[in-house]
Amino acid sequence: KKVLIIMKSLLFVVVIATLLSVTTAIHFNHKSNPYGATPTLNISKCPASIPTPQDDWSKFLSNSSIPHLTLSSGSRLPRQLTHIFLCWTPSRLYVKYQLEDNNVLSHFPSSSCNNPVWDYSATEFFITPEGAQHQTIHKYTEIDVSPNGALFVSRISNPNGNCRGFTGNEQQCRATGIETWGGNVLGGYGAYVSIPWVFIDGIQSEGGVENPRQAVYRGNFFRVDTPRGSVAEYSAWSPTFFSPPCFHVPAVFGYIHLNGY
Repeated sequence: KKVLIIMKSLLFVVVIATLLSVTTAIHFNHKSNPYGATPTLNISKCPASIPTPQDDWSKFLSNSSIPHLTLSSGSRLPRQLTHIFLCWTPSRLYVKYQLEDNNVLSHFPSSSCNNPVWDYSATEFFITPEGAQHQTIHKYTEIDVSPNGALFVSRISNPNGNCRGFTGNEQQCRATGIETWGGNVLGGYGAYVSIPWVFIDGIQSEGGVENPRQAVYRGNFFRVDTPRGSVAEYSAWSPTFFSPPCFHVPAVFGYIHLNGY
């Protein structure tokens, strides 16, 4: 009987320890971020001649970029790197992804709208005018692009700040004014998205004025990738520290500054 009691006690301790470890993994947030505060990105104004989607943007905007992503768990760099270049004009925000990839997975036609592109290779961008003054973020826009330029775009409402209970209002792609491109390049693929500020800000332009309404936005960049012979990897500019992966964690959104605003 004593042996049985001891074994039951040990089993209880193991179960409690397991539950605690799972709870810790699930509830990681930006306060436990080993890299410190959420990141900041300074975006330059676009050159007078804006690079085409097919151009190598490193020749034009090397100082207005994110040189690599980190696994969304925060544990290490992904196996295949992602370089993101950005610039802005009074009417639009431009984002160009240059991605290493030995196993490009693209299923949906380039003209398709709001299919689950994240089930294959995809880039994802979340952005919001909320939170520039460190307020809690509950609403943001999700803009995902496949390797051939298929678009998914949705207005997200996230009262819990994680992947439990958020809702999305999918937008008619053409009505947003968003332009995309995707195509294979040597060693991987490129993806591009051009977004009107009036859509990001969620307001109608007045008197033809389309300027962004503020100098600082909050957002995050993600990638879904499956290297050849490996499992899927989920990477982020600002890691979310959730396991299993969860991108919808606005508390870790970085600060996006528009230089020259």
